[in-house]
Amino acid sequence: MTALRFGMFALGLAACLSPSPGRAVDLGLAPYIEYNAGLTIIRNQNLTRANPIGLSGKVESEPGFNVGGAIGTKFLQHFRTEINVGYRRSEIDAIRLVDGDESDGKGEISMLHLLGNVYAEYDFEVGVVPYFGLGVGWGMIEIDARNKTRTFEVDSDDHAFIWNVMAGVSVPFSDVTSFSLGYRYLQSEDLNFRARRIGPPVNGARQVDSEFDAHEVVFGIRYSF
Repeated sequence: MTALRFGMFALGLAACLSPSPGRAVDLGLAPYIEYNAGLTIIRNQNLTRANPIGLSGKVESEPGFNVGGAIGTKFLQHFRTEINVGYRRSEIDAIRLVDGDESDGKGEISMLHLLGNVYAEYDFEVGVVPYFGLGVGWGMIEIDARNKTRTFEVDSDDHAFIWNVMAGVSVPFSDVTSFSLGYRYLQSEDLNFRARRIGPPVNGARQVDSEFDAHEVVFGIRYSF
């Protein structure tokens, strides 16, 4: 609910900052739309459960992709605010238990997000414009994977509060178009998934705790109005 309330607040803020006679001159508003895509590296996901034993494990994933878009506005010359929507997915190549079960795995891990971001940037008139940003919002994370012998699997999703920090550079191409290349770190609060173990010492479905964090390289194209 916290993330949802923030999303509604950020959407209201963006609406308040939409161009209007008089205010656009004072704030220097410049609305924009941005499309982005890039590379996502999701850190290994730990699966933990205090009791009963036998369900603690790890999910290891390969580098994946991210895609998304944003609508926002530049204001006060050096700042931007936006609503950003995105999706990332990576293939899972290992899912294992700490008690030595098969480590080979098959499946995928993904996240859908809605974020309210704020950026600060400054044009040093050297051809690129560096920026730094941060934001918070909502994410839905899903794991769908099982080990080689199909004695352990996770097929579940969870919703969580998430936050991200960004840094990079923008390259103006024309009066209305610019390209960007940046780094993003994305992390969630604690997650709860349903895991199933077939065989001793635990047989059946149990809840396991996990987390999500990823390092991303993002390429963007921004169109200003």
